[in-house]
Amino acid sequence: MAINTLLLGVLSLALSVTATVTEDLDAIADKLNTIDFHISEYNNETQKLDLSGFHDLFAAYDAVKIQPFTKIEEEDIVNYVTVLAYDYQLFSELISNKADLIKKGGFGNALSSDLHVLKFKSLDLLYAYEAETKDDNPNASNELDSLSGQIDSYIETAISSV
Repeated sequence: MAINTLLLGVLSLALSVTATVTEDLDAIADKLNTIDFHISEYNNETQKLDLSGFHDLFAAYDAVKIQPFTKIEEEDIVNYVTVLAYDYQLFSELISNKADLIKKGGFGNALSSDLHVLKFKSLDLLYAYEAETKDDNPNASNELDSLSGQIDSYIETAISSV
């Protein structure tokens, strides 16, 4: 009886971890879709941009990184990094358009630093996933390499514009 209870407990824990990871991926996609809102929110009183969205995003990345990738469906991670690449492109265009405003607010260096952190965290996540899945699906590895290259390019464009 105790063994059955223990097995049920382990099973429910495994299911909750899987659900949590999927929810985290959804939350990250939501955060990525609202980056333009956070970045475009310029506070005239403090003369700074609201970067709260970035800090939430970093926390979400960290939450996903500590979960085992075996619990994430391959389709989920590919969709997730596709969203990432797409939103970085939009984000870099937005930053380019607002470069003068950012410089006037004296926020260029801090934003550039945040962008570097975002870049390295996202690439780190991609390569960690690739390392764990390369034996199962070499094609997924190639797709992720391509996406990480796009992300690198978009984020460098954004960094160079601030």
